[in-house]
Formats: sequence, structure tokens, C-alpha cells
Amino acid sequence: MATSELRFLEGQSALKERIHALSGREPNAEQVAFASSCLLHGRLFWESAEAAPLETKPLLLYYGAAAFSKLLVIAATAGKVSDIGASHGASCRAGPGDTVGSFTVFANGDGLFQRFNDVAAKLCRLKYLDNFGYKLFGTPAASSAELGEFKISLQEILSRIPEHDVAEMYKRCAGEPSSTLRLLVQAPVRMETNFRIRVDVPEGFEDEASLLAHLERLRTQAPFLGRWRLLSSQHAWDHSITYFVNRDGAGSAEEFAGHFDAEQRSFVAALPAGLPQFDAFASLPSLAGGYSGSSSYLAPIEGRSVCEHSLQLLGLLALSSLVRYRPHVWTGCVHRRPISGRPVDDSLLPVIETFLRTATEAFPKLVADVLLAR
Repeated sequence: MATSELRFLEGQSALKERIHALSGREPNAEQVAFASSCLLHGRLFWESAEAAPLETKPLLLYYGAAAFSKLLVIAATAGKVSDIGASHGASCRAGPGDTVGSFTVFANGDGLFQRFNDVAAKLCRLKYLDNFGYKLFGTPAASSAELGEFKISLQEILSRIPEHDVAEMYKRCAGEPSSTLRLLVQAPVRMETNFRIRVDVPEGFEDEASLLAHLERLRTQAPFLGRWRLLSSQHAWDHSITYFVNRDGAGSAEEFAGHFDAEQRSFVAALPAGLPQFDAFASLPSLAGGYSGSSSYLAPIEGRSVCEHSLQLLGLLALSSLVRYRPHVWTGCVHRRPISGRPVDDSLLPVIETFLRTATEAFPKLVADVLLAR
């Protein structure tokens, strides 16, 4: 992990300036000292975790993430240090079968998770390219008040981590697709007038009937696509590429008027002239990936969108709680062996390792990007 930017930001003069720029308020000496200490502790926990064995690594990573989270709360709000409190804002307990995947987080308090989520939810954004360069559009997730109390298992958290490596490994380990859908939102360029959404998935189609099923799968996974009209779909090596446009008529019989090439397994729609266009931005849900550069739609939790960074924090909390309170369950998973008559419970270990690796990069990058307004 590159630490030069974090070390620069640990300086109180630099950090004071960034807090003022982010919050619009002049921080006092206690706020600056607290934020600087959190940044220092987060970095040191993170550096210690790099050399730690997997048996204890999640504990160090969670405490590092908690320190980074406290820093971002202060930086974004310039609120009172005492408002953050000592509570995690969530608790963990064993789930059905006492397995690693069923280990469950209950967001049921008013602590660090809720304070951090209120900051992180506002950071969700779309980064896109138009004729004038890269632009940003906010796609906020649910606030803590909107989320209320909810529960989510570790496996459900892992299924919603948007990084490509985690999603691919989750599919291999769990034997089911992840609860994420990677997509690319393309603004009009040159003489184009439509916004487009491109979706690449391994699944494809063979004929017109399976094209309908393919489209239904995508819209079931990401319901907001039910508003966007199909433009084209085609096979490309080992996957399919489907484009949608912000034109009315999605779901109508006319949507499938066009040319289907059975040999090439491709479809190109015939868009009627003058077809009404809707506001592309207004139709978008909360999207992940605004700081990594690749957008993803994450399946809601109990009908509400949860920010990817909040999910990362909950995932690290769950794993650290396994280390602390269910060490035999965690050790059995890490060492891939039965303990005290328990069956081997290691099916999610590769995706957990991938998640920890990506979180190790993602959390410090988020901190630096937010503080430096990138």
C-alpha cells in the first residue's frame, strides 16, 4: 500500500485545510488532532496487517478501517468528536449452522457505522466521459435513518462487493452469481443524443426466445433497466454485450422490432424516429464504483441501497468478530480442517482472501481521494 499521500495528510496543517474545504467549517484544535491521530492509527493498523497472518489480519484491518471511518466523519462534517461515540453501531452473532458464511451482522445501534454510512452514502457517484472530459454525478445510497435496523450475513456482504475479482471469486466459491452487475454508463458524444448503458455478462442467447430470457435476467438483477430500452445485444467471444438507451417503450412489443442475426447471435433494434427520451440521470439508482472507475449496481438490502464502503466496513467488522468471538470457526476455515467435530467450512475462504486484499487497497484510496477532492 502506498502511504506517501496518507503521511502527507497526517500533518495537522494539511489536514486542517482539507477539513475546512470538505465541511465548509473551520475545525478546532481538538478536531484536527483527533482526525490526524485517526489517520495515523489507520495507516499503522493497515501496515501491521500487511505482515500479519490470515488468522489475525481481519482484526487489524477492521481497527484500521474504523480509524479511517472516524477521520472521514470528522473531515466531512467538522462535528464534535464526542458525537462519534465508542459503539460500533452494529453487532455480530452466529447464524444458522454456525458457519462462516452465515455469521450475521446486525446494524442495530447508533454508533460508528451509522455516522460513517451517513458520510459514505453521499459519496456514491457516477464517473462518466462526455465531449468535454470526465464528469461526476452523485447517486447517493440510503442514509442511516432510511436504513434503520437491518441484518446481513457475511456471505450476503461478500456477494455485494463490487470489485471484479471479488465478484468472480464469489461465483466460483458460492456456485451462484454475485449480487452485483457491472455496467458502463456512456454519455452522448459527438453527434449522438442518447445515453447508453453497456452490460457485459458471461450469459448469452441462442435465438429470439432466449434473447427475451437474457433481457429478463438483466432486468431482474437490476430493475432500473426496466425503464431503459434495448438497443442491441450480441455475442463477443465468451460473453455477451447488451446496450440500453434512455428512450421510452421498454417492455413493449415494439422494443424487439429490429434485426436478429441467428448466425452471429446478435440483435439490433430499430428505434422509431421521434421516440421520446427521458432524463437518464434521474432514472439511475445508487451506483458503486465511483472511486474505482467501474460502475456497478448492488442488490438492495431489504429494499434499500447500501453504500459499497459501508458494506466493506461491515464485512471487516464481521470477519474481525469471527477472529475475536468465534476463533474456532475462523481457524477451522483458515486451516481447512475440522475442529471439535465440526465439518470443514472453507468454501468461502478464497473470496474472503480476495475481499481482504481489495479492501486493503480500497479503503486508504477512498480516504486519500476524498480528502484530496479527486
